Amino acid sequence: SNLDVYIEELTKLATRKRSNSGQDPLNLEYYVTMALMALDDAKEINPNYSVGDDHMPLFTAPGNTPDIECYYDSFNMICEVTLLKSRDQWVNEGQPVMRHLRSFEEENANEDCYCLFIAPIMHRDTINTFWMSVRYEYEGAPQKIVPMTIQEFVQVLENVKELNNKGIRINHRDIKDLLHKIYAQSQLSGVNSSNWLNQNDQLIEDWKLSLING
Repeated sequence: SNLDVYIEELTKLATRKRSNSGQDPLNLEYYVTMALMALDDAKEINPNYSVGDDHMPLFTAPGNTPDIECYYDSFNMICEVTLLKSRDQWVNEGQPVMRHLRSFEEENANEDCYCLFIAPIMHRDTINTFWMSVRYEYEGAPQKIVPMTIQEFVQVLENVKELNNKGIRINHRDIKDLLHKIYAQSQLSGVNSSNWLNQNDQLIEDWKLSLING
């Protein structure tokens, strides 16, 4: 199935020791977009990369827009992706992601808005920056940012494939439920920024089991 292709390509991007071309960041945007479309319960998914006549992507999304904008019945979401792993991840993504989310929140003021942030690994400076926004505030109001490694996102896709094989189709409420579980982990008293995302694997697994056991 298409999901198999996206799982395979995203796994390659996650595990590559170093980027072998300028094509990799574009591929990450493309395959994450395709995977989100394959989950198949969105009203609209708009990647901001530019495409050629064949609808294949040519350039990554410009810096002043989110990488991908997603609209569902019960919530809206931006998705921001990067292959950066070191401190330049924080430099390039920290403030812009929060700024893009705030603009998106303002444009969709009546909707619940999330940001899914996907990277090979999370740099501690990036986590700390998002943590401040999630636990406390960014420009006066908290935000719902959900950081996930590429491998964790692949885990979600593998779970969806398993659910599909069992005849279970996920819907927008299920997607929102998973995002909210990871976001809500940040709100537990006693959790600090370095422990916030330690539960992601377990939360993704529990989410799948709850859908199987209905």
